[in-house]
Amino acid sequence: MASNVADQARASAETGRAANEIARAGSANAEEAATKMQEMQESMDSVAGIMQGLGDRSMQIGLIVDVITNISEQTNMLALNAAIEASGRASTAAASRWWQKRSATWPRAAARPPTRYRKW
Repeated sequence: MASNVADQARASAETGRAANEIARAGSANAEEAATKMQEMQESMDSVAGIMQGLGDRSMQIGLIVDVITNISEQTNMLALNAAIEASGRASTAAASRWWQKRSATWPRAAARPPTRYRKW
């Protein structure tokens, strides 16, 4: 019986040592998992910061594109206005030249009647 109790005590001690080794291995695995989770958290924080920066830059680029679009629209309107003004001035200038030629002879024509008539 004493031998039986000693065998059971040894078996219990062996089981306790094995459980202790498993617990130490589990503890080391848990610490490693915690370390990896901390690294993952830091990586996710870094990615979140990068994504925030990209979002801010995207908004800035959108504002720049809006400014360029507005400038382009204004330039197109100015070009159209200049074309309209140039067209109006060209027709006014042509009419003005015609009127100057036509009216330049009127005072003389009224003062002296033509001596002969031209055939048109």
